[in-house]
Amino acid sequence: MESLDKTLNNYIDNVLGPRDSRVKGWLLLDSYVPTFLFTVLYLFIVWIGPKYMQKKQPLSCRSILVIYNLGVTLLSLYMFYELVTGVWEGGYNFFCQDTHSAGEADLKIIRVLWWYYFSKLIEFMDTFFFILRKNNHQISVLHVYHHASMLNIWWFVMNWVPCGHSYFGATLNSFIHVLMYSYYGLSAIPAVRPYLWWKKYITQCQLIFLVNFQYFHFSMGEAGRNLNIITKMPPAPVQSGLQKKSGIMWLEGDKSIPPSSKHMLTRQGRGINLVHPSHS
Repeated sequence: MESLDKTLNNYIDNVLGPRDSRVKGWLLLDSYVPTFLFTVLYLFIVWIGPKYMQKKQPLSCRSILVIYNLGVTLLSLYMFYELVTGVWEGGYNFFCQDTHSAGEADLKIIRVLWWYYFSKLIEFMDTFFFILRKNNHQISVLHVYHHASMLNIWWFVMNWVPCGHSYFGATLNSFIHVLMYSYYGLSAIPAVRPYLWWKKYITQCQLIFLVNFQYFHFSMGEAGRNLNIITKMPPAPVQSGLQKKSGIMWLEGDKSIPPSSKHMLTRQGRGINLVHPSHS
């Protein structure tokens, strides 16, 4: 295992170049193997879980869902607040921000984005709850691909672009998660459901996020090409791959969006980083 670990990490380093030294020694970041193994374990559970539950009664998980969803809500709120204040303190440029110009603010962003990376591991529980509740229709290919890919994508982001413009998608996504996970957590309590007034705004916020995320990638790409001020970034093909792979969307699982709109948005929305916990 040690030999495989060394070989794999040396290969990655040769392809992508030197890592950002500020995250050296951080939990799960030095080696890609743990992240890869977590992903393989996730995919195995996705495969074996429904088979195991086939002849069993679905579990309610109501109390656990309330705790889980509200826990993710609080984590997302913390990340959103820290990212916004870090960007403000560092005087980040909305159009193009490099990774070594804001001093302590950059370190603050890095610390928060590590939690964002780690939250992708926590969010594997979304799928596990579907399995335990036998909501197999919600375990779509897009759902599984999204959860499996995001943890891996953010491992690469944290090692090579742990601050700078990486804050953008994580900030917007954290805000959306506050709305979504708080709704799904509280909706598990029947008495509270009539008071969840913000449900109708969730889809609107997600669509706004879609547009802004597309604009972000356009502005970052144009600024980098024309001004050459993005520093310490991976090669262009790697950036493009990270952007495109982070675009697996929840739209096909959202019953509040008409099928025609889903098709249009799924085609036009490549590069979006959204999550759909769907614990209703």
